Amino acid sequence: MHAIRCNLLATTLPFLGVVLAQQPPPFPVFATGGVSAQGLFRLPSGDGFLIVNTNGGVLRTPLSGGEAIRLAAVPVPPETACTVGTNCLSLRDGTYLPETFGPLAGKLLVVGGVATTNTPAHASLVDEGLGATAYATQNSSLWSAAVVANGFGPYSGGVLVVNQGSGQELRNGGVDFFAPDGTVQLMVPLPDTEVPYGAAIAPWGFGDVAGHLLVSDARSGRIYKVDPFGNVNLFATVPLAPTQAGLRQVAFAPQGWGKYTRHLFVSIATGEVAVLNGFGTVVAKIQGLGSPRALRFAELDGKPSLLIAETNASQLIYRVGPENLVPVP
Repeated sequence: MHAIRCNLLATTLPFLGVVLAQQPPPFPVFATGGVSAQGLFRLPSGDGFLIVNTNGGVLRTPLSGGEAIRLAAVPVPPETACTVGTNCLSLRDGTYLPETFGPLAGKLLVVGGVATTNTPAHASLVDEGLGATAYATQNSSLWSAAVVANGFGPYSGGVLVVNQGSGQELRNGGVDFFAPDGTVQLMVPLPDTEVPYGAAIAPWGFGDVAGHLLVSDARSGRIYKVDPFGNVNLFATVPLAPTQAGLRQVAFAPQGWGKYTRHLFVSIATGEVAVLNGFGTVVAKIQGLGSPRALRFAELDGKPSLLIAETNASQLIYRVGPENLVPVP
């Protein structure tokens, strides 16, 4: 079962990525050299972006884009029984720690794990000097998304982290909680989610699920909603084509995206990004991509923009605007 999970997530339909790489999407390239980027983060100074990738690296690109430069390598946990370069350090996401974490506030918490075995999951901190230090590990796990738990009941002030599970079987992932005191505990299991992947807290105004944590499934089109009391229910199902394996990262559009402001953007493996309203209906798409990841909204040159990393052969990071959305009837 481990082979089913990991190999499908890593290698589903590689020929499709090659075809799409030969037919570039109709939007500009923001950066090159992303090398399987999974997470993009605006620097606190505002003058560029940090990139984390599946090779355990931290890279940087200027605010204007260009070539990404490797800055650091996240330390491999000593109990990791694998060799660097064989996906033993796959970084998936991260978030800046809030003030509740005291002296650690402002550091970038980066999460990931050993993609070949899903053990251990690891979290590291990247400081202002761009040095990386180990923070936490957990066996039979892979952490794939991190969200500051603002206004999330008893978990407010901490960080919610999606756990893909053991990698030996499906439907044993969940949501973990990183507390400000440094402890890590299970917030809620997700037994109906085959492989949980991306997550975001729905903003106010996003229908009845505002304030819920939304979690995508990497093996289907399903998105689940989790409330602060641990209740889990299905929110929406994104229709998938036979060539699409499942969902990846999710993000909410900020102000400036017109009628799509506060809508949920969901990357799909492979080919596109779907846009959902508060009723869970797909109302628009960004098409022509290979295997999109690392959704990051930003205002660049005074214009609303969405950065999307390609993990296919091109390894490019695209800049997309509201004009690139294709409405779905």
